[in-house]
Amino acid sequence: MRIKKNNTIEVFTLKLYDIDSKRPRLNNCLIKEVVDYMSKVILSFIFLTTLAYGQWSPKARKIIEDEAVKYKSFDDAGYVSYWGGIRRRFADRENTGEIKEFKLPGLTELGLKTYFRENKQSAKLHVFFPGVFGSLDSEITKRMTQIFESIGGNVLVIPNFLAVDYIQSKPIYGKRSLVTDILIPLKIIDKYNKNVNEIHLYAESLGSYIGASVLARLSNRSEMKNKKLSLTLLWPPIEIKSAISSFDKNIEKSKSIYNDCSLIVNGIKTIYYFMKDFYPKEIDRDYITCMSSMFYHAAFVKSIKKSYEETSKFDKNIEIENFSDYLKQSRPGLHTLLDNNEKDATLKYWLNKRNVKNTRVQIVTSVDDFLNIDKDWKQFLKETGLSDESFILMKWGGHSGPLGMPIWADALKANL
Repeated sequence: MRIKKNNTIEVFTLKLYDIDSKRPRLNNCLIKEVVDYMSKVILSFIFLTTLAYGQWSPKARKIIEDEAVKYKSFDDAGYVSYWGGIRRRFADRENTGEIKEFKLPGLTELGLKTYFRENKQSAKLHVFFPGVFGSLDSEITKRMTQIFESIGGNVLVIPNFLAVDYIQSKPIYGKRSLVTDILIPLKIIDKYNKNVNEIHLYAESLGSYIGASVLARLSNRSEMKNKKLSLTLLWPPIEIKSAISSFDKNIEKSKSIYNDCSLIVNGIKTIYYFMKDFYPKEIDRDYITCMSSMFYHAAFVKSIKKSYEETSKFDKNIEIENFSDYLKQSRPGLHTLLDNNEKDATLKYWLNKRNVKNTRVQIVTSVDDFLNIDKDWKQFLKETGLSDESFILMKWGGHSGPLGMPIWADALKANL
């Protein structure tokens, strides 16, 4: 048997015996030919299996790329991030599941609220890890939940570890607090994974670390070896430390602009622009600048302050203005871990811990995502064993902006 260059297979018979002498002719040349052939077969099988189970499907990729060309870039990552957030807030957010509270002895002092939509007809479990401060009641979380419900299957949503829902459960932290944040979602998923044969994890932004760590731990369990596991990372930061630094720089840089913007005037413009066109064609440059600053301050700084007020370390005399301030005051252990850039605070560490035999990983992000400034995605893919086919790098989008496009239920369903 011989593998041709066009991937077809030519079959021939190996003569193991010399016809004239009737003696075995297992000489060195023959043995080498057999070994070479088997090596090619094994490598080809591994390659094809990995490729088939480690990429965006052509249909899913086409759905995303065909929709993306409809958006006109205004060369402002903050604005398009704001645009995507507004589009999600006012899209279909109807959810059909219910809030369930779980007691997790040893991990939380109080019950942790999660969201679950049951589908007894399905053996698939979709688990969503929202971005930073992503609570169950936020409009963006509800929109993403609606997308996953549209795909079909059981849907579980676990709030982000900096969200108010999560903080109110009073997690019990040891010296390395991130361990608790990793174990909590695993315990919750364990309550739902008994009757499913597929577990699909979806993680946005900061939720990517929890999603990747959960995939690593689940995939290495013996009882999971026959289950289909996947992880879709939506605009993930490669390193939390550098992502926070970039975010804080943008918060500081846009502060004076935000203070000078008229919320009333720009609010009216927002209504006008968003009602006129789904994908804006022409926009006032001053409006773009103001809305970019709104993204950082009206959305994130506001959420930082709200989350801090729920922590046990809240002090009304301390002003919290950015992510670094927040972590120093509320999660000093986590802040130290990130400041030291320890390996378990990097996405690469957790992706390399996964069992590649039964997992699939896809990533979608944007070239102008400010959380990954100066990061090399090509090198990242190489270091994590991911193929180019598993990666979509959009030409626009800032941070999570394209999630405002209305095609994600179709795209994600096409990738199952």
